[in-house]
Amino acid sequence: MSEKQDFIEMMNDGGFSVNARIDFNNFISAVETEDGMISAV
Repeated sequence: MSEKQDFIEMMNDGGFSVNARIDFNNFISAVETEDGMISAV
């Protein structure tokens, strides 16, 4: 692959990682709002 393609793939991978983290945090927030789903320690 060319350096340009390698760079593009690296940026896409980083974006996927950020999106996954955002989605995970949104999921945890949604679960925490339901009564009894997560108990405080």
